[in-house]
Amino acid sequence: MIPASKLGRTFQRFARSWRRLASAAARLIPRRSLGEVEAPATLPASVVTLLGWTSDPRLDTLAVIITIDGAPVAVTRPGVFRSDIHLERPRLGRRSPGFEVRIDLAEYEDRQVRIGGLAVRQHGIVDELGSRLVTVEPRLVVTLANGREALVVRGTLRGPSPASSVMVHVDGTPIVAARPWRESPSQRLEPHAVVEGFDALCPIDTSNATPATTVTVEVHAHRLDGSSERLGPVAVSTALDDLPVPQEALEFRRQTDALREAATVADERRLLVVTHSLDLGGAQLYVEELLRGLLPSPDVACLVVAPADGPLRRPLDERGITVEVLGDYPGDIVNYEARVAALATLARAHGVNRALVNTMSAALGADTCRRLGIPYVWAIHESVDPLLFWIEAYGVAGYHPEVRKLGLDALNHAEQLVFEADATLELYRSTAPAGRCVKIPYGIDFTSIDDHRARVDRAGLRASLGYSDEEIVFVCVGTMEPRKLQTGLVLAFHAVVRRFPHARLVLVGDLPERPYSQAVHELIDRLGVAATVAVVPVTPDIYDWYHAADVVVSASDLESMPRSFMEAMAFERVILSTAVFGVTELIADGRTGFLMAPRQLDAMIEGFERVLALSAEERTAIGRAASAFVRAAHDASAYVSAFRTLLFD
Repeated sequence: MIPASKLGRTFQRFARSWRRLASAAARLIPRRSLGEVEAPATLPASVVTLLGWTSDPRLDTLAVIITIDGAPVAVTRPGVFRSDIHLERPRLGRRSPGFEVRIDLAEYEDRQVRIGGLAVRQHGIVDELGSRLVTVEPRLVVTLANGREALVVRGTLRGPSPASSVMVHVDGTPIVAARPWRESPSQRLEPHAVVEGFDALCPIDTSNATPATTVTVEVHAHRLDGSSERLGPVAVSTALDDLPVPQEALEFRRQTDALREAATVADERRLLVVTHSLDLGGAQLYVEELLRGLLPSPDVACLVVAPADGPLRRPLDERGITVEVLGDYPGDIVNYEARVAALATLARAHGVNRALVNTMSAALGADTCRRLGIPYVWAIHESVDPLLFWIEAYGVAGYHPEVRKLGLDALNHAEQLVFEADATLELYRSTAPAGRCVKIPYGIDFTSIDDHRARVDRAGLRASLGYSDEEIVFVCVGTMEPRKLQTGLVLAFHAVVRRFPHARLVLVGDLPERPYSQAVHELIDRLGVAATVAVVPVTPDIYDWYHAADVVVSASDLESMPRSFMEAMAFERVILSTAVFGVTELIADGRTGFLMAPRQLDAMIEGFERVLALSAEERTAIGRAASAFVRAAHDASAYVSAFRTLLFD
């Protein structure tokens, strides 16, 4: 019989041997544990940022190895706090299991790959992380829009310097300049190369398209250093199957039709205003200021409907205006018809008998009024071809063709389509009925501007913001979004600031949660211009920035009649802007401001140089000329009076 003590020692030696064997095996054979590499189903063939997480409550993670089809391509370490993971797994304690890593997918273009990872733990233990099967897009992607009205072209450029211009060719003919710098030009994993995205809408005629009809698309890019790059050709079919209207959508439509039949008309004036937002944008402030002038007396009741709440609700509430939040204006036909039925119910409950629709983005409101038989005036701010608007609003496949059709029908039934710029009106002449398009110059209230200038000391304000009298401060006012092209401004400013070290650039309108804002921050960091380029969140106190600025600058490729420009001109500021749509009606190049070609980096560089070459006296003279012009042509009282006539007389 073996003593118990000897059995115990034998078991302990066996256990130690087993642990050593298990540890050695773990070094050679990864074990699946907690964690994964997160990636969407599709990624571009460029430098991308991947997120993920990895954790083992008992062990620290020394490194994460990212793999593509099993081969290692990058190494990173965890340390990014992930609140979502902590909520799901409270055992992690204080650990920050998230990680972030950049990888270059250029060599995997037009392939499907599996992106995964290995977590290297303490004591050499290796855990295999959850992986994702990902399709790497080709560098040029061309898609036919749902409504068959245009091609959506997007892609990625790679080369030694940023693109100055990008032109899309269809069947060998240049059609449209693409919007470059869509993402931040990013440093590749090998040095001295730039990666940047672009996109474009190319109108095409598909009225006679058959399943065999195709077009060929190429992209020609020219860079600042004189080099060029071509992508394509890509052949695309211009035929699509029709999308039927689901029965569920038709049922909502019948509900709306029933409300039309039950209509009763109130004797008093009851105005419905349907707008796209209650945030602090130009078109939003436009309608708030208009209502301030239209509704000073109690004989007009007003209902304002918007998709979401925002800071403009408060001044509307203070004027006794009823505000209702309806929810997003969708592009899919079922939810669209449901939202129309909901708005129709609201309109009937409030007994509205006149309507003002504010922006093309609120087309759902115009369609609802058309169906209910409520006369409506439609104020259109967007300088977008109405045939292409739904792609801009919802993306290539984010809308049902029936939604677009209903919107175009609503354009034809408006009592008046109101535009603030001749250039925008011209876009709609072929779509809207003759005689129903009218231009009403947008106006602003100069009283509050003059009060601010008299009350706030400019030198003290600049000092409080960190700018001296010798510095020339360029301020860009506008929320961070691709059409505003703040990335282009940063690139152009970077090209000139070494020769003009007293220049400063401020971007007012940061929205940190948006990918484009993140791209702007990334670009500023990569170019090393954080000392001369500042990024400021969206602010209601925008007058301080007009007052402190020397120049208000814009690289936007889509503007009608920017309110920010008129306010800045009233502050006697020089405007430097791309020459797009109504901007050319507001700015006389060299006299009341300066113009530059849109979507062209070399033109933006030249624009900065023109303004920086001016003396202080020359800037003052141009600012005063700008103020005199805008005060004579854009006083608020005139456009309020014109709208009163359209809506109530």
